[in-house]
Amino acid sequence: LHPVVVDSAIAKFDLTLRVTEEANELVGALEYNTDLFDAKTIERMAGHFTQLLAAIVESPNSRISELSMLSDAERVQLLVAWNATETEYPQQGQTIPALFEAQAQQFPDRVALVFEGTQLSYAELNARANQLAHHLMKAGVGPEILVGICVERSLEMVIGLLGILKAGGAYVPLDPAYPKDRLGYMLTDAKPAILLTQAHLLESVPDTGIARLCLDAQWPLLGDYPTCNPKSVATADNLAYVIYTSGSTGKPKGVGIPHAGIVNRLQWMQEEYLLTESDRVLQKTPFSFDVSVWEFFWPLASGARLVVARPDGHRDVDYLTYTLQKADITTLHFVPSMLDVFLNDV
Repeated sequence: LHPVVVDSAIAKFDLTLRVTEEANELVGALEYNTDLFDAKTIERMAGHFTQLLAAIVESPNSRISELSMLSDAERVQLLVAWNATETEYPQQGQTIPALFEAQAQQFPDRVALVFEGTQLSYAELNARANQLAHHLMKAGVGPEILVGICVERSLEMVIGLLGILKAGGAYVPLDPAYPKDRLGYMLTDAKPAILLTQAHLLESVPDTGIARLCLDAQWPLLGDYPTCNPKSVATADNLAYVIYTSGSTGKPKGVGIPHAGIVNRLQWMQEEYLLTESDRVLQKTPFSFDVSVWEFFWPLASGARLVVARPDGHRDVDYLTYTLQKADITTLHFVPSMLDVFLNDV
């Protein structure tokens, strides 16, 4: 096979294979549009096609899907060299609470969490999460036990997530913006041991018989619980959270992720992007989406500051612009479509 350059002004097709018979041989030529392809790409395609033809001759009864277009050298590079991604991280095998507690011990007075003008230090956030954790453990929460949490973005949301994880349980985020019947289905399907919520949301969440605790109105009930770290009971292999998918088959399905998966992700992000104490990460993704996981825990595991956007703040470009400037945000996440809207409006 020989690449042949075709003038893009007269080319009828962007890529054409022509085969002719010459002196009892088949000779092929790929004619291509140079506006779309370069010579190296065409040479690689010709090599793959030639490799496939040779494989067909050797195994004429095989399905095309069973044959390889790769040479031995390419196979080694693609499947061995490029796939050699195994990495040893220093905190491998730890849990999310362990990463946070290490920061709270080392930098207790550093600001950890900010929401609408209120802030908590690492020590204060750790103490409140510990009180909740001790309460949940007393209620029977532990490894592989699910705890539902239906709250709006707030201090209580972060305290609730940390408290569940510190108790050894796994959180199930229930977005209060979801329809009531969807929330009811998720609660019935997940069967959490307890539901954490806020007083003004009680009417929005179906009563499925699950015990409830309002993290705002009922917080005084936790005042007598210890503020010290509870004894670690979960391992890296235990569930950290169960997030329900959008339900492309008609019904949402819960997907469980263990601590090991997210801890490895956080360590990779820290190695690649390196948050420091001067960084401020904006948490604006609804916590029913997996992007929110690193937004919550990457800054808290790295000694940075977590800034939580107000409820529905991620939908308001003016609010986001104001918050980015006022809070001196250094790190945030946008999907491409939202980034385009944001950049066009600011």
